[in-house]
Amino acid sequence: MPTIAYKLHYRSKAILREYWGLMTFQATVVQVLIASPSDTSEHRDAIEGFLNRWNISRAIGSSVMLLPRRYETSAVPQMGTDGQSAINNQLVKDADVVVAVFANKLGSATPRALSGTVEEIKEAHDAGKHVHVYFSSAPVPREHLADVAALDAYRAQFEGLYGTFTDTGDLIEQVRHAIDTDISSIAANPLPTKAGGANPVVFPESESTVKHDSKGKAKDVTKRAIVVENKSDVDAEDFFVSFTSTDGGDMDGSGVFMFDDPFQQTLYAGQSLKFRYELTMNSDRTISASMTWTEGGEPKTRDVRVST
Repeated sequence: MPTIAYKLHYRSKAILREYWGLMTFQATVVQVLIASPSDTSEHRDAIEGFLNRWNISRAIGSSVMLLPRRYETSAVPQMGTDGQSAINNQLVKDADVVVAVFANKLGSATPRALSGTVEEIKEAHDAGKHVHVYFSSAPVPREHLADVAALDAYRAQFEGLYGTFTDTGDLIEQVRHAIDTDISSIAANPLPTKAGGANPVVFPESESTVKHDSKGKAKDVTKRAIVVENKSDVDAEDFFVSFTSTDGGDMDGSGVFMFDDPFQQTLYAGQSLKFRYELTMNSDRTISASMTWTEGGEPKTRDVRVST
């Protein structure tokens, strides 16, 4: 696992019950603030839905739980301050990650910034949080032609790297990559586990690189891996892991995934293994990982689902 030079601004530990009630598990709760003007309710709903699906498929395996936060449902009415200051104190201050989305409007101005969303972005950035900003590149509806000029001016002077999206599906794919990048920093700083027990967890990892063909043309390439890491100070002896697709097919290279790295017999404390794979056109994006190991001669098992 590479060394990460930064940590999330705020993290809380919680014992969370998995939604279908089968088990409890220890997890790091990451608060994700969805910041955007009023014309992006569809995008906010889509991002919140993605975060909830991420939890269902990956929370147990990664020991990370994403908590969606948005002003419509999370902010509490408060006297004695302006509305944006209340949102800053209640939501921005405790957020670990901020996902900001603009479509056709910049939003209403505040006493301190061009808009509430702009102020949230600045507050989060100044506090050292993970901030991801996205602008729509879809055609502007006629009724918003007057609004888009202010948005274009803000985008032109934006300091940093932002993303653009054509539709909601494109936005979610970009947010997925950003969240996975943020989670990698959490995986490098695991939660403590109960003494005397190994704790193998499973999570996906992706890395974008650029390759050049024989004619020198650049091509974006994504390297993918399933990471198995022992987040404890106890070795997992006789460790074995197998992967299957959600429909029960074997992952032997002829089916959904193609793995090129072997497993090993002992997963040492703090050690991680990377199982490289490639996606085919008909790949199932969710797999099951079954792990077995021994501790002091006592057999242990764990089954998790991983969204790739």
